[in-house]
Amino acid sequence: MSIFPVSRIRHRPTPMLWIPALIALAGFSALAHASGFALNENSAKDMGRAYAGSAARPDGATAVYYNPALLTLLKKPEFNFTGTLIKLNAKFSPQTAVDAIGQPLSGNNGGNGGRKLNFVPSIFYSAPINRSWSWGVGIYAPFGLNTDYNATSILRYEAVYTSLSVINFNPTLAYQVTNHFSVGAGVDVAKANAKLTNAIDAGAVCFSKLGPINCTSLGLTPQSHDMYSAIVGSDTAFGWNIGFLWHANGTRIGLTYRSRITHNLVGTASFSNVPQIFLQSGLFSPTGASANIETPDTATLSFDQNLSRAWDISATASYTRWNSFNQIQVFFANPNQPPATTPEDYRNTWFGSVGTDWHYNAQWTFRGGLGWDETPVPDSTRNARLPDANRTWLALGLSYAPTPATTLSFGYAHLFLNKHAPMDNVSPSGDQVVGTWNLDADLYALEFGYKF
Repeated sequence: MSIFPVSRIRHRPTPMLWIPALIALAGFSALAHASGFALNENSAKDMGRAYAGSAARPDGATAVYYNPALLTLLKKPEFNFTGTLIKLNAKFSPQTAVDAIGQPLSGNNGGNGGRKLNFVPSIFYSAPINRSWSWGVGIYAPFGLNTDYNATSILRYEAVYTSLSVINFNPTLAYQVTNHFSVGAGVDVAKANAKLTNAIDAGAVCFSKLGPINCTSLGLTPQSHDMYSAIVGSDTAFGWNIGFLWHANGTRIGLTYRSRITHNLVGTASFSNVPQIFLQSGLFSPTGASANIETPDTATLSFDQNLSRAWDISATASYTRWNSFNQIQVFFANPNQPPATTPEDYRNTWFGSVGTDWHYNAQWTFRGGLGWDETPVPDSTRNARLPDANRTWLALGLSYAPTPATTLSFGYAHLFLNKHAPMDNVSPSGDQVVGTWNLDADLYALEFGYKF
C-alpha cells in the first residue's frame, strides 16, 4: 500500500490495494463460487444439480433470483430459506520471494487463505396476485469473497485480510402473457461493504524516494519497518433484472438477464506504525478514500425437460461480462496522496452445467450435476486477494417432503480448481512474489421450503 511505487514494480502499481476486487462477503462467504467474486448460492436444490436448469425450473420462491418469470408457475405463496457453508482451501507455494532490493522476504507462505468456515444465507418469499400476476422478494448475497493470511507472511505487502459483503434486496413482479409464455422483472438494491488490510514496507518506500544512503541513516531499510493499513468503504447502488419463460408439454426454457451495478465506495484509510518522516510530509495519515467499481452483468439460458414421472434433465449456460472490471482507481481526500490505479484486466466468462433429478417417490427426490466455470482472472493479474482459477463442479443433492407443504433440501458441491495456478506479482512495496496456488472448495447447503 505504499503511496509511491518503487522501481521494481512492473504491474499493479497501486499504492493502496484498496478494493482490488471489491472482494469478500464479510462475515458470510469465503471464495466466491461463481466465477470471479460472484456468488450463486441461493438454493440447495439448484446447487445439487450444479445450477443446471436454474432459470427454467420452478423450485420455489428462489425464482426471484434465478428467473422471476418462473413465479407465474407457483400457484401458492411460498417461502424459502437457504443457508450455505463454504470451505475454501487456498494455499500458496512460493518459488521466488524477494523484497525491493532483491533480499529474500521474511515470513511463511501465508497459511490457508480460506481457513474460515463461512455462512451465506438467503431468504425469499413469493405469492400469486391473481391468475396472471405474481410477485416476490428476496434478500441474498450476489457477490463476495473473504481471504485472510498470516500478518507476517511473504504475502503481507499485498494482502492480509480482504472482505466484501454485497447484500441485495430484490423485489420482483411477473406476468403470464399466455398459457405458455411469462415475463418477470425486478429491481436490485445492492448494499456493498468492504474492508482491506495489508502491510507496507516503509524502508522500500523510503529507498524509492530518498535513496538508500539517506534512508539507511534513518534506520529505514527494506523489511526493517512495516507499516499497516486498513481501508473500509461502503455504498448502496441500484440495478435491475428481467426474465422470460416458455413452457409446453414438460419442456421449459428460461432466459434471464441481470444488469451491471456501479458502486461508488466511500470510506476511510487508516495507517499505523508510520515513521515520523512520512507523517511530517503529510503521508500515511488518516484520510478519506473512494473508488468506483462495476459488478458485471450476466445472461443465463436454461433448459429443463420432464422425461417421465420419475426423471428430469436440465442444462444451463451463462455468460458474464467481467470486462467492466478492468481497473480500480482510488482517490484520496488527503491532497498529498495522489490517485492510484490498479489494473485487473478481467475477461468475460462462460459457465455451463448439466444435471438430473430422480423423483423416487412423493417424499424423496435425488439429484446430481456437473459444471464448468471459467475464471475472469488472467494469469498476469492473479493476486493473493483473489487467487481464482477455472473450476469444475461435481454436485449432489436430495429433497425430502414430510408434508405436501414442507420440503427440506440438501446440496453438496466440490469445486476442483487449478492445483498450480501461477502468480508472478510485484506489490506497491516493490517486493516480488512468484509461485503457484493450490485451490479447491466444498459447499454445503440446507434449504427449507414452505407452501402456504
